Amino acid sequence: HDANNDGILNRNLLGIPTEEFGFSQNPKILTGPPKFGDCAVLVAGPQTNIQIQLLNFLS
Repeated sequence: HDANNDGILNRNLLGIPTEEFGFSQNPKILTGPPKFGDCAVLVAGPQTNIQIQLLNFLS
């Protein structure tokens, strides 16, 4: 979610996102981004719905 509409995922000095973010399949985020296989989904057609829970580490 690009809260300030600048087109990038803003991060603090440690590289931690300061804006909400999420991955498909809602994997646990521990020390870095999840593996591709943990997030991949099959898009079966134009009516495919994917729900993504947004996270914010700083709130």
